[in-house]
Amino acid sequence: MAMDDLLDNLNEDQLAAVTHETGPLLVFAGAGSGKTRVITCRIAWLMRERHVPPDRFLAMTFTNKASEEMKHRVQTYVGEGPHWMGTFHSVCLRLLRIYGARLGLPGGFVVYDDGDSEVLLRRILREQGLGRERFAGVASWIDRLKNDGVLEPPEPESRQDAECAAVMKAYQEALRAAGAVDFGDLLCLTAQLLREHEDVRLELAQRFDHILVDEFQDTNLVQYEIVRLLLNPQRDICVVGDDDQSIYSWRGARVSNILDFVKDFPDATVVTLRNNYRSRTPILRAATQVVSRNIRRREKTLLAVRGGGEPVLVHGAFDEVQEAAFVVRNVARALADGTPPSRVAVFFRTNAQSRVFEDAMRNRGIPHRVVGAVRFYQRKEVKDV
Repeated sequence: MAMDDLLDNLNEDQLAAVTHETGPLLVFAGAGSGKTRVITCRIAWLMRERHVPPDRFLAMTFTNKASEEMKHRVQTYVGEGPHWMGTFHSVCLRLLRIYGARLGLPGGFVVYDDGDSEVLLRRILREQGLGRERFAGVASWIDRLKNDGVLEPPEPESRQDAECAAVMKAYQEALRAAGAVDFGDLLCLTAQLLREHEDVRLELAQRFDHILVDEFQDTNLVQYEIVRLLLNPQRDICVVGDDDQSIYSWRGARVSNILDFVKDFPDATVVTLRNNYRSRTPILRAATQVVSRNIRRREKTLLAVRGGGEPVLVHGAFDEVQEAAFVVRNVARALADGTPPSRVAVFFRTNAQSRVFEDAMRNRGIPHRVVGAVRFYQRKEVKDV
């Protein structure tokens, strides 16, 4: 694809972000504003117009799907994607495979997934004489420390903290004895590597001319520390995110990372993507009214490119059964008015909520398909019953 054609498809805000020359760049990208296009076009523009080699980029996001999509788009634009593009965990794993010996890691160390970690932690709880009901609390306690880059528990302030600290110490020792690390260790050990081995940090900082981070509002303390430790002297970093979409504080995400970015980088260029290509005006206006009540946020006004639409209807139901009945009545009405079934969608917050809607659909005789999950009555445990 010709670069002119690529840039012609960008709006004014997107173009400013894509063609930013050098120094820190913060992009506030509201929902549906084309942030993936901005990241991928920026990489393509730097490769094509500024002749940055593909092995000089470090691009990180939070899911393998997002990483693969971005890599595919860049390849479509310029024929080759960045050599270092992946999730935070995959990038850290790759670095530890290269430099892990500096921290005493065996060459063939294994990575425990969530299931492996749970089995090990439950075993240690039994050995420490703690009941199985303590698992969730202890696991959360350990996870909070690792989200902050801490592998050595601090001095306990309570009996409960002392018990958690003892479990964590035994857990980390068991991981080492097995030649293993868990997902949290991948981040913590990478940060430790960069802090304690200046030669490694300088080598990597000189390797990467440009660092790009997607969904920056979801980064935790240790992830942000890793990013800053990897910066080159020119500090060519581009972070893209939306503080209004920060929903992972319960797992360590710090929205302050994006809100305070300009404090850490006073010379940063800030671009706000104002055009929303996904939602119509009433939906966007309603969402803005809700999120504007957040205690701390970046003020922004998004514009619905698609224009007007049906007003948003808010309905308060007595319980989930009445809620489902109301939704399905509206589905039935839409179908009766000639709306194709493929144009009707029902969203719910968690898969556990699907049953009540499935029951209501079945009772009305409305054919339906559950996307991204197994139908309640097709789940193995339900069929067994």
